[in-house]
Amino acid sequence: MAAITVRNLSEDVKQRLQARAAANGRSMEEEVRELLRVAAYAETRGSLLASIRARVVEHGGLDDEEATRFATRRSAGRSPPQFE
Repeated sequence: MAAITVRNLSEDVKQRLQARAAANGRSMEEEVRELLRVAAYAETRGSLLASIRARVVEHGGLDDEEATRFATRRSAGRSPPQFE
């Protein structure tokens, strides 16, 4: 495994990372690893959809069949919104 050092991290960012880690039940180091993993995955895929999919999968999200059923059920019989 590779290791990196982050210098000159503001105290505010550090506190936010600590709070986020605590909310997710992780150490701060594990939280940073997860953030970097998600960011790297989204960057290599190059799309918002890939980023969203990575987050949904991370939380035990829907497989493709479930997602299709959900999308179909939600849109069936609905007219598109009218913006005026």
